[in-house]
Amino acid sequence: MKRSELLQLVDFKIKEMSDYIQAYGDLVKANYMKILIFEQNILRFYAKVILNRNPNQIESNEQLGRSFNISIDTNGTTCTPHDFLVALRFFMRKIKSVRKVGEECQKNIKKKITLLETMAIELEGLPRGRKRDRMLNRLDSCILSGKGALAIKIPNNLDLPTTIQQLFNNAWQLENDALIQLITLKDGLINQDLLLKSIPDLINFPELYKLIVIDRIESINDCYLFDALNVIESKPS
Repeated sequence: MKRSELLQLVDFKIKEMSDYIQAYGDLVKANYMKILIFEQNILRFYAKVILNRNPNQIESNEQLGRSFNISIDTNGTTCTPHDFLVALRFFMRKIKSVRKVGEECQKNIKKKITLLETMAIELEGLPRGRKRDRMLNRLDSCILSGKGALAIKIPNNLDLPTTIQQLFNNAWQLENDALIQLITLKDGLINQDLLLKSIPDLINFPELYKLIVIDRIESINDCYLFDALNVIESKPS
């Protein structure tokens, strides 16, 4: 490729990458707001569990709303720990879907960075010159911007392992049949037969944690409880 053609191509790819990074930043902001709304809905269901479990220990709905930073309407409604897990499944699936869109964009950014790094090597092989040096500096800056975009993470704002554990307060246990209805088991008839035999009739939190996080009884394609109990990302400071 001629020197002029390479410089033109690099210029085009830098502009393309800059536009993509801008669009990715806008996407992250939008996704953060979507996930925040889903998390607030999860909190609402958890707050209703507390209200229905200990109605005499809470002065008012407003007080609980302030502690959770949400508005609550529980007029005539009940919410059991099982109801919370049903809601958790619904919203965790939505959160995972939103995060997946961001992950796909990150994969594209990585590919673009790899291409730009290859172009940087080609530019460095050209004789030094004002246009070449200026373009190389722009290219290096664009690569750094791309790597900076990859460092942006949407945090988990909820302490879901603790929240789920607290569902089991007051000696509440999850029934075998209820758990099976709440999750998607690993694929394969043989595996499912073995898994079903390994699930106790009544499940407390340590047993749930073992089944979900250690034994991984959920399908890898639909493992919302594992995602909730095995939180890796740190909460924001």
